[in-house]
Amino acid sequence: MKRNLAIQILCPLFLLIGAGNICQAQVLEGKFRIRWRLNNIPDSVRGVMYVFNPTMTASKAIADFPLQNGEMIYEDTISQPKHLKFFGWAKDFPNWTLDLWVDRGGWIDIQGKDKWLHQWMITTNIPQQKEALSYAACTADETDECLQMDEKCQVHDSLFWTAGISSITGVLEKPSNI
Repeated sequence: MKRNLAIQILCPLFLLIGAGNICQAQVLEGKFRIRWRLNNIPDSVRGVMYVFNPTMTASKAIADFPLQNGEMIYEDTISQPKHLKFFGWAKDFPNWTLDLWVDRGGWIDIQGKDKWLHQWMITTNIPQQKEALSYAACTADETDECLQMDEKCQVHDSLFWTAGISSITGVLEKPSNI
């Protein structure tokens, strides 16, 4: 008797879960979805994505959007896997990109708490993205070091420009006694 009751309760539950997964798959058929959920990100930050170009020549942005309230969903159709780059565009945002791989029916969920996008938590169902995440985990210490140096350079550069070039021209000019 208890067994029949359990079956009567569990069968509809499994059907509902299965139907939810089918609906999700139908929604993403031929599309990909990227969802950002970020905290402590100023509304002035813009998210920019472009297709990765291995020749390092300029690439046109495919998306440019505000990260207002730290949330954004981007969906698009796609016919084959693509390697995208994402970066935050704002003053004091690190000079770093986030590698994103997209594919048909794929999804990426990004959660973070500040401007250090290399430390954001990413979950996905896309095999290439999982591989990119494994690589990023292996190089995390080096990435931290690069970003710390970059931040120091940005501070130095801003001090240089704040001081004004005219105040240091004497250092750059040839001494008159030579």
